[in-house]
Formats: sequence, structure tokens, C-alpha cells
Amino acid sequence: MAEPARIVGMTWSKVCSWSMRRKLLVLMLMAAMALPTGCATHGDPPAPTGPGWSTPKNTRGGASAGWPFWPTRMRVHPSTRIVKEDQSDDHWVIETRIEFADSEGATTKAVGQLTIQLWDGAAAGAAQSLHTWNMDLRDLAVNRRQYDDVMRTYLFRLEIDPASLPESPELRTYFVAMDGQDLEARMHIRR
Repeated sequence: MAEPARIVGMTWSKVCSWSMRRKLLVLMLMAAMALPTGCATHGDPPAPTGPGWSTPKNTRGGASAGWPFWPTRMRVHPSTRIVKEDQSDDHWVIETRIEFADSEGATTKAVGQLTIQLWDGAAAGAAQSLHTWNMDLRDLAVNRRQYDDVMRTYLFRLEIDPASLPESPELRTYFVAMDGQDLEARMHIRR
């Protein structure tokens, strides 16, 4: 018969009773079963896709090692809309929401130069935009003021004369990030 296990010169039977050994064995089995159920990663999360999401034109090959949350995609958010201010017919606003996402698909803030242009979406070969608005998101005061924490988008209320609004308005956005990346996005908006 095999000799019983010894703990520092003593046998198991002298250290703990049979019921204690059973409890210890159950505890060790539970710990062994809990190990494989821990958190595990399943590769990189997919980049956001779908209507309106841009793809980088000039990419650095992912987020920088110094700051992994640089935006890599941009879209004109679907909640962008045209609203009539007050009850007057001469003051309309395009409530434009711009959303940025990092390489992991999480929404993020952005630092850089943003240009929003209004185009006539029905005019196939239009050479020039109807309106252009420039926003300097490098200015931290502007960046904070325009960012909506609830929607996690930048909100720009762009005033427009209703007479100059085309039947099929299209917003085109261009962003040059501080890290040198160029992003573009566009969306037709309902009138």
C-alpha cells in the first residue's frame, strides 16, 4: 500500500479530518472549474459599418501606440435633420450630428478641422457645394461646447435660408485629424 501524503513531516490524517479533506477537494475542484470561465478576448472587435460610416482615406495603420483612441471612422449620424425654428418660415436649421469611432468601434471625441458642406444630391455632376461650414475642433472650448455627452456626437446647428435648400439635400463632411488622418462621410437628409 502507498504511503499517505505528508505535510511537513505529518500525514494528512493527522492534519485534517476526512470531512475537511472532502471540503478541500470540493473547493479545489470548484476553483479549477472557474478558471476557464474567466474573461477572454476573441480578437479585435469589428470596426463600425453600416449606413454613413466612412473608411479612412489616409490611414496610419490603426491607432497610435501613444493614444489608441484616435478616431478612425466618421459618420453623419442618422438623427441629423432639418428643423424650422420658431413658427417663422424664414429661419431653418440643419441639426447636424457627427459621430466618430475609434479602431475598436467605440464612439470617441475628435481633435482636428471639420468641414461640413451642403450639396444638391439630385445634381449628379455638381461642381460646387451650396453652403460650407468650417469648425475648428482643435479649439478645446469649441470642442467641449459642440460635443453632446448624451448622444456621444458633435451637434452643429447650421442656419440656412429655406429658399436655398435643394429638394434632395446631401451633407458631405471632411475631417482632418491632428494625427494626420483624413475622414469623409456623407448622408442624404430628409426634407
